[in-house]
Amino acid sequence: MAGGQLLGANLVTAHEIRTHLIRHLMFFTLPNGSIAGGPNCPCFIWPATSRAFAGGSYLPYGARLRLDADIDTVNNPKTGQPYSPEIQAVFQAWKNYGIMLSDGGLDGQSAVDADVVEDPGLGSTFLYELGQALSTSDGKKVADYSHWNVVDESSMEPTGKTGWLSGQVNPANPYYRPQFATAIATDKTTGAQTRYPIILQGVTVGVPNGVETIQSGMRVQLQSWVRGTQNSTVHWSMSPALGTLADGGLYTAPAVTTPTATLLTVASDADPQASTTVRVMVFPAGNVYMRLAPAGPPFEAVPYKDSQGNVWQTIFTGRIGYSDAPNYDQYGHGAVAPGKVWPANKVDWRIWQWLRWGEQEYRLRVPNGTYAVTLYMGIGGVGKTLALHTHEQSMECQGQTANADYDLSAAGGGVTGVPLTYRMTCEVTNGELNFGVHSVLPEHQTAGTTPAALLNAFSIVKE
Repeated sequence: MAGGQLLGANLVTAHEIRTHLIRHLMFFTLPNGSIAGGPNCPCFIWPATSRAFAGGSYLPYGARLRLDADIDTVNNPKTGQPYSPEIQAVFQAWKNYGIMLSDGGLDGQSAVDADVVEDPGLGSTFLYELGQALSTSDGKKVADYSHWNVVDESSMEPTGKTGWLSGQVNPANPYYRPQFATAIATDKTTGAQTRYPIILQGVTVGVPNGVETIQSGMRVQLQSWVRGTQNSTVHWSMSPALGTLADGGLYTAPAVTTPTATLLTVASDADPQASTTVRVMVFPAGNVYMRLAPAGPPFEAVPYKDSQGNVWQTIFTGRIGYSDAPNYDQYGHGAVAPGKVWPANKVDWRIWQWLRWGEQEYRLRVPNGTYAVTLYMGIGGVGKTLALHTHEQSMECQGQTANADYDLSAAGGGVTGVPLTYRMTCEVTNGELNFGVHSVLPEHQTAGTTPAALLNAFSIVKE
């Protein structure tokens, strides 16, 4: 983070949102002009370690705010209906633990872990609801400072000239007393000793991936680890029932006709309160066709059957660096599509109807074999000029680069409204198919542009 705080500990994870229990503060951003800073201003407070050079206001990095206890965090004043349990959990954490300024960005934007946007049960739908809630001046909006209290953390700051850089808290503070042991190192020759503290943590459980996308019929041995105890035994459970799950984590995906999800929980035998979750999305056997169209609000996209009878599903998998409503474009809705957004004679133009911006990676559990992965790309608007080097990206599959520098302008003849495809051959030998697109910074970048990877749809066909 720009403020120099430790990022990982305060990112909100998919597991915390799924279980509606967030037990730590959250980071947030403000526009640079709203942050205290400047070349001659030591404008940060512990635990931040850096100032904002672009700032110009009064709130420094490291400032911690807490939402007033009397603010209604259950009911949405816009709709008169309750917020989702996931959003209520976020607001309750703001009351219990607060938020801390950590970076420049949008007004009141919160930091979440990557598995949140990868989870099809959360992702853009969750972030959209959160963003909508914060756009109302009903007390929860971060800019409504009269409804937030400033938290004084000075008693928790370590003492000494470099204590603020230690990443620890003052053990004499009246609020939090970390448990620790003392390690003693002794020089065998001189007998001189040095001591250093080891902070003791509770039992924790982790998994390599918080989201698994598994094709019907696949058997997948899920992995986990336990920290903080010598007893590494865990047990797995599932809700709702979907396929079979052995207590040791061997999952068998059932036959489904549409992408269907369940939630797995893995808990420590040493401490059943220590657990984490894995969202499993099971998708039908056979070829895969997916339009990058969000099924949740505000878009509410639906599957599309093409002229060949293939059903293109809405998004059910994929990791993107940042996901929110502005990261999707919808082309050709209403009566403007034929001849305006895509060529009038283009069959199945709706495959390109949606566009997803940003760094993207897709990981699916599929049988071993050779697959043809076809990427569908294009920017809508027939006949408009598209300058060279403004949209360049690389395509990778199974860790290998298929095309290191694909320029959408060059491929489409320098204009928009051209539906493009790019085919990759991918060999799966370990039951896992991985592919993605990533932005390329061109050598001759057009002034004022920032390249961004994009994708409209993809298909996966086993050869």
